[in-house]
Amino acid sequence: MAVALCVDRTLFKTDRFHVDVETRGELTVGQTVTDRRFWLEEVYRAKPNVNVCVDVEGKRFLKLFMDRLVRS
Repeated sequence: MAVALCVDRTLFKTDRFHVDVETRGELTVGQTVTDRRFWLEEVYRAKPNVNVCVDVEGKRFLKLFMDRLVRS
């Protein structure tokens, strides 16, 4: 999907979020964490640092994927 995003950005909807990697949890080390509590006042939210894919046009993505796979 990362390559597909470079080929056709219109396949995806992205939003800006602050994403962090958990480094201290016993069960969650290495997991990415995103706080999506938009209702928090802005002063309490971390600044967005990455674009996160929140939706994909699945049928169009699969068509692109299969077309490229068969073509090669």
